[in-house]
Amino acid sequence: MKKFFLIPLTFILCGIFALGYVYVVLNQPLSVHHESPEIEPSFEVAKGASLTYVLSSLVQQDVVSMPLWLFKVYARLSSEQGTIKAGEYSLAGELTPITLLTKFREGRVVLRTVRFTEGWTFAIWRENLKSHPALKQELAGYTDYSLMRLLGVEGVSPEGQFFPDTYSYQKGDSDISILRQAHLRMQEVLVNEWGQRTEHDLFDSVEEALILASIIEKETAYEPDRIRVASVFVNRLKKKMKLQTDPTVIYGIENFDGNLKRKHLRASTPYNTYVIAGLPPTPICNPGLNSIRAALQPEISNYYYFVARGDGSSEFSETLAEHNRAVVRFQKSGRVEDYRSSPP
Repeated sequence: MKKFFLIPLTFILCGIFALGYVYVVLNQPLSVHHESPEIEPSFEVAKGASLTYVLSSLVQQDVVSMPLWLFKVYARLSSEQGTIKAGEYSLAGELTPITLLTKFREGRVVLRTVRFTEGWTFAIWRENLKSHPALKQELAGYTDYSLMRLLGVEGVSPEGQFFPDTYSYQKGDSDISILRQAHLRMQEVLVNEWGQRTEHDLFDSVEEALILASIIEKETAYEPDRIRVASVFVNRLKKKMKLQTDPTVIYGIENFDGNLKRKHLRASTPYNTYVIAGLPPTPICNPGLNSIRAALQPEISNYYYFVARGDGSSEFSETLAEHNRAVVRFQKSGRVEDYRSSPP
């Protein structure tokens, strides 16, 4: 009689022990080897990879320290939680086989970011994208104009067509996908800001406003001055005065060495606003929201001139005589060399 009692008790105890063992191994912290303190450990689930392949890889790489068959059994029993999703996953932090598999199923992949600063030219954007090795590099196969054709705006210069911001991506995304996001974002911003413009008669199109916004972006980084700088250019455009702005001249100089000379201001290029009337043919950079808003909602003023004070801000003047005095006051050389001096 006692033997019959001991047999089921033995099974019960073995079952309890087995369940305890399973609980322990499934909740055991991952064994992650750090190659470098600066590099966060990660694991990549390839597109199309089977559950068995992923689990086997984790065990073979000693990320998960448990029998493969047991890991498979748990994965199958918990399959109602969803399928694993492709991508790169961080192994940092306190993870167990259970929480890691949950992360795979929820698709909590590693997200990286790429930042584009206001005022960068598209050439700088291209170089910046090259510095992100986790991006799939496809842009090299496209010229500026073939890229714009791909984005659905054939014949348009890429300059000014991408909104400066921080964009998220995961490993394996293409550099072109980032540009597509930035282009769509710029279109959204332009549509919204165009609808709120106060200058209804000056611009024939939102593209013209974008060109002016790019000039404002390059002329000043001092936020309080943006709408006032915008008013200077708006007033000049209304008076049919030349804009006479150095950043446009510089943009039109091939391989500019940083030294703007008088000969540059007399050179005949499409971007030399000391020579041409009105706006240059394209934007000269990718402007941010505040410069776009300043172009479309400038301050109402009688200013036609401005000169840098040397502290980031500018001195604004209504007349050429006032402007010349300001140049003498704020330019270290004491010489009147500001070329924004066409009388109204």
